Amino acid sequence: MMRTKMTADEAMKENQRRLGWSKYTKKMNELTSQLHAAGFATFADEGAEGLADQKKAWASLYAEPLYPDGSVNPYYNEEWSKDFFTQDQRKYERMIPGLTSLANSGLAQQPARTALRLLQQYLGGRKALLVELNARKAANLPHTLAAGANADLRLQWVSFVDSLIEADTKFGDLYHRYLGRDMAVDAEEEANQ
Repeated sequence: MMRTKMTADEAMKENQRRLGWSKYTKKMNELTSQLHAAGFATFADEGAEGLADQKKAWASLYAEPLYPDGSVNPYYNEEWSKDFFTQDQRKYERMIPGLTSLANSGLAQQPARTALRLLQQYLGGRKALLVELNARKAANLPHTLAAGANADLRLQWVSFVDSLIEADTKFGDLYHRYLGRDMAVDAEEEANQ
């Protein structure tokens, strides 16, 4: 991130956005840990409905200005909510080459950089998934994770991502902040449906 001069208002908004991401990633990592401690592989597993509901509730707590009863939500973070719900169709096409370069750099060999080694695994899994989706496309079959016919791939992807998050909360922070909607589907939302 380049240093730029910000107004006091811009700096406050940026701090709120970062605070929101910090709180959100912490909660998502905690819930993923609870999920695996309870013996589940994904939030879509039978019996994990309570944890899946908690995931939705935490996102709503920070994202919604009002509670369902219409009262003001004191935990609402407007800047985080704007960032969380911003959709950019080309975001990942621009981001993945840089993340690949970072994951393959010498930094990934440093002992403290465990998230980068898991990022390497994530990117490898992503590449394999894209090969399978492209094969389905070549066979004139649905070729996105959001397609109902690809529920098998979607479940495998969600399980794979959850296992990486469980392995290292530093990767969980990176995933929840930057990759949560990669592959044109929000893996967490899909797991919760």
